[in-house]
Amino acid sequence: CKRLTIHTAPHNSVRLPRSASVLHTPRSSCCRVVAYAAIGISIGRHESRAATLDYDTRMPYSIPINVNNIDSDADASVSMPSAIAFTDDGEFVVGVDANTTDGNNTATTVVFDWLPLLGRHYMDPVVQGHIRRVPYRVIERHGMPSIEFRSRDRVLYRTLIELCSMLISALKSRAEAYLQRPVLLAVYAVPGHWNDQQRIALKTASEASLLPARRIFNDYMAASMALEIDQWPGEVQMLVVDVERLSFEISAVYVDSGVFESLAIDENPNVGELAFHQNVAEHLLPLLASQYGLAANCNNETLLGALRHQASLAMRRLLDSDTAPIELDWISAIDGRAVRVNESITRAQFVATNQELLNVVASSINKVLSTAGWTNQTDMSCVVLAGRATRIPGLKSSIASTLAAVKIIDELDVGGTNRMPEAVAFGAAILAATVAAESAEPPRLRCKKLLPLSIGFKGHDDRLVVLLPRNSFVPAKRSIEIQETYDHEGRIKIEFFEGEFSIARRNYKRHELELIGPPSTHTTIEVMAVIEPELQGSLFEDSLQLLARDLIHGEVEPQTRVCLLAADRLSYEEIEEMIKEAEEVSQ
Repeated sequence: CKRLTIHTAPHNSVRLPRSASVLHTPRSSCCRVVAYAAIGISIGRHESRAATLDYDTRMPYSIPINVNNIDSDADASVSMPSAIAFTDDGEFVVGVDANTTDGNNTATTVVFDWLPLLGRHYMDPVVQGHIRRVPYRVIERHGMPSIEFRSRDRVLYRTLIELCSMLISALKSRAEAYLQRPVLLAVYAVPGHWNDQQRIALKTASEASLLPARRIFNDYMAASMALEIDQWPGEVQMLVVDVERLSFEISAVYVDSGVFESLAIDENPNVGELAFHQNVAEHLLPLLASQYGLAANCNNETLLGALRHQASLAMRRLLDSDTAPIELDWISAIDGRAVRVNESITRAQFVATNQELLNVVASSINKVLSTAGWTNQTDMSCVVLAGRATRIPGLKSSIASTLAAVKIIDELDVGGTNRMPEAVAFGAAILAATVAAESAEPPRLRCKKLLPLSIGFKGHDDRLVVLLPRNSFVPAKRSIEIQETYDHEGRIKIEFFEGEFSIARRNYKRHELELIGPPSTHTTIEVMAVIEPELQGSLFEDSLQLLARDLIHGEVEPQTRVCLLAADRLSYEEIEEMIKEAEEVSQ
């Protein structure tokens, strides 16, 4: 499992001052009102949210997506589906508008669940597996996946970065319409399993949408900031259960004095809140057929959609009561008569209907705990139910029965209302407000991860002398002293490589340094490599510093070179291929 650690600066220099009341702070110089808006954006696989901070109350709030119906609809949606449609009019629509595109228009392409492809090469196994599951067409263009959009008389191709830019632009425009001022600063929270390429692609998309990312960090860190878990004393080991509309992700996270370390992550792309709705809808179909004479079967998608909506309403009612009504007005397809469905479902029936899905979540939790090495419940501090996990009856009790001794956090009190599904966006909004304040230093986030390939230099007989082995923790530093001889021109050339082959020239050449000294003279050379994360805009990129110096002849100036690895680092596919080939050669 990839280990990721995020460091924050001391709380008093980078956090908004907060009292024990969640996110409620007095007015202070570190959070002043600005002429533009700073927002936090939570990027999810199937939906995204935007939030900002109220500078009067010092409380975060979500930005409603459907800004045209704010006054008439008190329950206006605050999440934007990651769906993009291309209509017959030749226009792209994003979010709720894409999901409500006329279903009879077969020429219209509606693209959904595309974010897993962002930043990946076309031949990536994840991309190839995804292509087999989605109804739209994914093609290869310049080695990267692109989506084909069709309308009545046009065919267009868009890259994943362009789609992501459309999504961010839609969030930006809705935020500006609601806040009535320009949005110029954003902080993005992304799933913890995203790799560097996906984060760089998001950064590129944010720049194209004119809302460049000032910071990109993990969703579990955002949730912990909203819940103030990062300020708990001592070490904290928390399990984050984040359920989205169509998928869920479980993370084991270690926190100590502002340091976040991801120990294990497991994602299931097929089980989400909608799967629970579907099970309830299919459970009700036989009842509708026997008692109400409806043509109820799994092929009646219109009826299933209506039942799924009733199931979603029932789920929320079952959180506070033991029984929820199922009410539906329907026109029979058999004889055209109007049918009034008036049934109910109990919490016990809901849990029994979805027991298989709850077992899938429990199995994933056990897998994460095993990978993280948390064998005892005393190893854990808390379980955080993020996203839509708080809306699923029976999930909390299922986790509590397994982890009876662990505290479960499923409430985020903001203004007297539980806003736990928006915790990630709220945490991003807190960080965005901090970055926007001129008197506050921007938080210094550092990502501590594993070095994907060994870094070394060419030694005698063309052998690779390893300075930093593969899987070393970043930051890392190591030096080696070697015996060398200046050539007849007084030069010593040291070539640095990245790779796993024992023969240096078979690896990827990084740089070379050259020392100039007394010709034909023996000496001792110190060769050093230092790799550490360096903030480049919104992302931390690995910065490699190479050094070579003569330890005997003091008049010889040491040679150094600093380079960023992200720009020209091998792709994950190339890295895996090199490791595999090197292992075969060594055998």
